Amino acid sequence: MSSAEYPDSLRKTLDRYTGAMGRLTLTGLAGYLAGQTCWVERGQELIIGRSRSCGLSLRKSPRWVAEGKREAEAPPEFRAVSRRHVKVRVLDEGRVEITALGVNGTFVDGVRIDTVLLTDLAHRPHELALSRSEKIRIEWDKKEAKN
Repeated sequence: MSSAEYPDSLRKTLDRYTGAMGRLTLTGLAGYLAGQTCWVERGQELIIGRSRSCGLSLRKSPRWVAEGKREAEAPPEFRAVSRRHVKVRVLDEGRVEITALGVNGTFVDGVRIDTVLLTDLAHRPHELALSRSEKIRIEWDKKEAKN
């Protein structure tokens, strides 16, 4: 049984003793999300897309806000990202499930996916592409996560 299957309070204690620490780091490499960084803790999920209701939203990005456009005026590369494009769920240390929610295509390391389980994030980063212009680096941050 992994520590992820225990209640939160017990899991945090077990993690301290077993060394299972860290969190997922997502960093925008290109497009409207370029330069933005966010973190997802173990047991949490993040929805990425155009909608303002997403945890990581193109419409809340500094670039979109600075351009001051309405969605009807958005360029094609912006509209290529679905309103709710992808879900990223952190299962436990270095194990992340990525699920495409939109129909426009989601790619991990250049391969189109519906759902993929990444198990090697503790050892290497991956690239998540929402469109030709929206690219995100995903990697496991081994620093202690906030409790």
